[in-house]
Amino acid sequence: MFYPLDVYMNVVLVNNDIRPAMLIQPADYNNNQERFNQIVQLVKQVFPHLIMTNNYQGVIVSKKKIVNKVETSKEMGHILGYPCADDFEKESDVKYTISVEAVIEEDGEEDFIQIIPNICNNLNKRSQFENIAKDSKKVFHAIGLDFVKDVIVKVRSKVPMKVLIAKLKNNEILSQEDIYELNEMLENYDFTKLTMKNFDITNCIHRGILVGLCLMYKPFPLQAFYPIQDFPNQQEEVNAYFVQWEKDILNYLVR
Repeated sequence: MFYPLDVYMNVVLVNNDIRPAMLIQPADYNNNQERFNQIVQLVKQVFPHLIMTNNYQGVIVSKKKIVNKVETSKEMGHILGYPCADDFEKESDVKYTISVEAVIEEDGEEDFIQIIPNICNNLNKRSQFENIAKDSKKVFHAIGLDFVKDVIVKVRSKVPMKVLIAKLKNNEILSQEDIYELNEMLENYDFTKLTMKNFDITNCIHRGILVGLCLMYKPFPLQAFYPIQDFPNQQEEVNAYFVQWEKDILNYLVR
């Protein structure tokens, strides 16, 4: 059984010192533990010299041993080589999603493989993403991955959560960018079946459910990767979260 192409390409980048580490996590495979274990074992077979470190989100693959326990989004971001790792814990609005993506061509059709996606407060570190893209392309071509036509940097402006809440409250038409942000929010809650296709935006109850989810979703974003229930050592933060969520909903209802 082959492992996913994005896993292989990212492990190749770790092996060639383009990024310090990458993360394999069950959440990427609908929490299918068997499939997750198969992928980890395949990586071990092909790259036996790389170090596998168990983590609450999955397995970190790296060249250097990770000594300290990783507990925060900022720590994880730095380990994985995210240029905007420090932005995970800043309170200011996140403005952009910047991602390094490989452009591949198979059977005459073009597709994209995501290498490093990162949420940033500004574009100050875009050059770092550009350097990663340039170095990644060199590595892929050096090892004979001829189907990789290019490695590019994509920049997308994010829609602030308060704007989405206002549109839902006022029953305004949602743009494709709005739908994208809401789908991303649902994905970050680790929902595997629930998407915006399940919601009737003309239904006030459906809109109310979305508003509740938006209010619960820690602005920009909830955490670095996945839902708060995946952070078992942060129970106090979880409790504070639900208290604040209740206040936000009450404030919304009296407006």
